[in-house]
Amino acid sequence: MQIKMILVIEGIMQSQEIRREVETLARKYGVKSYIENRKPYDVRIVCEGDERNVDQFTSALRTEKVYLHRGQIVRTFRSSKI
Repeated sequence: MQIKMILVIEGIMQSQEIRREVETLARKYGVKSYIENRKPYDVRIVCEGDERNVDQFTSALRTEKVYLHRGQIVRTFRSSKI
């Protein structure tokens, strides 16, 4: 099943490095994603794809990438209506 997930990450997260890391993970797990800056230093990551791939992608965001350790995923929204 195709799903869409939105993650809001608070912290010092607005950098080109975080964008590259998210893009690399998205390709690795076969999901479409983009990042939006939010004030003051937060970001919102929107991703879509097969449910299993999206779950693996979001799990990897939490565990694999050191840049996300400077921030905290504070909200997650999940929808199967895309």
